[in-house]
Amino acid sequence: MATVQEKMISSSEGPRPIPVIALGTATESGIARIETVTPSTLIEAIKMGYRHFDSAAVYGTEKPVGEAIAEALRSGLIKSRSEVFVTTKLWCNDADRHLVVPAIKKSLRNLGLDYIDLYLIHWPFKITQEELKLPIPDECIVPIDIKAVWEGMEECQNLGLAKSIGVSNFSSKRIKQILSFAKISPALNQIEMNPLWQQKKLREFCKKNDILVTAYSPLGAAGNNTWGHSHVMECDVLQNIARSKGKTLAQIEEAHKSTNNTCVDHASAVKTKPKATCVEESTLPGLSNEQYQQFLSIFRDKCSAQTSLTKNFAGKISLRWLYEQGVIIAIKSFNTERMKKNLDIFDWSLTQEELNKIDQIPQRKYTSLNRTVVTEHNDILAEIDADID
Repeated sequence: MATVQEKMISSSEGPRPIPVIALGTATESGIARIETVTPSTLIEAIKMGYRHFDSAAVYGTEKPVGEAIAEALRSGLIKSRSEVFVTTKLWCNDADRHLVVPAIKKSLRNLGLDYIDLYLIHWPFKITQEELKLPIPDECIVPIDIKAVWEGMEECQNLGLAKSIGVSNFSSKRIKQILSFAKISPALNQIEMNPLWQQKKLREFCKKNDILVTAYSPLGAAGNNTWGHSHVMECDVLQNIARSKGKTLAQIEEAHKSTNNTCVDHASAVKTKPKATCVEESTLPGLSNEQYQQFLSIFRDKCSAQTSLTKNFAGKISLRWLYEQGVIIAIKSFNTERMKKNLDIFDWSLTQEELNKIDQIPQRKYTSLNRTVVTEHNDILAEIDADID
């Protein structure tokens, strides 16, 4: 079982530990109320060493998170509730002063818990829908009264319903608003962050104000049709660093250790044929055309595997870079092997040269509210999209 590093977060009890790797539970199907995150998957995560789960009212995953924690306690995987850190969020339809406390109480019922470790305002806008249905009609999106909502968040902490409170998707300008009247400052800001969208100014602001940062979509949410993209995994800088680390070739050799030895032993002969897959007849010593075609098939598979593994390790480079920036990382994967590999970022490091290369990657925000939750331009969402650091 992996041991996940921790940071300290401000709370009603003073500084408390928060694991730096959180298992995210947001899925497109979950938002559509189709169960995709099961307690058994989360139990496996606990067995691997995950101790921080990131949920939200709108994800529809609070119940399986709570059921997994209950089962982990019953089976002895964890000895007490305090060993697990749970983050969940206030959805936009409850972004009213009088609705905040009832909303967290509903989340607690879903989770089957007495308290939430970290409660966040999900987005800095309000919607008048009872349940999220995409696209959101323009008339259902209204401005948030952040002072009133933050008072509700403070009440959640004062009542002991949440140990820590914070925000998600807030710019430094919007956090400044909260700081101007807050009796309890935000403990954390959860934001989209990866090497292609590094959020340097916002992170510096948060650091100066003792606000932790959680990075979501650390790999660009690749595979998610609603807001994801593959640009992080396909980034040349990250892939080059991945190859230079030498781990990719080792993984390929392990993956292909059962490959036909005769074909593999002749791999060096392909050096004179960089486009070997286009060659019709064999010129490799000792191989018939049939054997050569078999070799080409294996070679193609090997090249495909190398590309895939390089992308995967580029993702690991991204996670390690985030860890070295001092942020919490919310990573979403329910594939057992990937879940294990995502915890393998603590026993190696990036060189200063590699960090400098990542620092120079051109920055671009690939997702936006106006492209994700509405079909037509919305002024409130456009302002949030534009209000970036």
